[in-house]
Amino acid sequence: SRCVHALGDLVQAIADERPLALCIDDLHWIDGRSRHVLLGLISRLGRGRVLVCLAGRPEGGVVVPANLSLTLPPLAASQVHDLV
Repeated sequence: SRCVHALGDLVQAIADERPLALCIDDLHWIDGRSRHVLLGLISRLGRGRVLVCLAGRPEGGVVVPANLSLTLPPLAASQVHDLV
């Protein structure tokens, strides 16, 4: 789509100047159109200097290749205590 191409061009232009991190939290709330744009953008990035970090619940419906995914288990109560 035009939106995917435009965002891809923008992200690549920024990454040509300096490395870029794109961080998206609460991915499980993403709507269908945004999911389409995000996955299209990621597929266009290739080997550019862009780090994409996505965080969300497993039931969010966005599938990332296993070799690019890190699943974090829930924190135990003692870990939450230590964190706070």
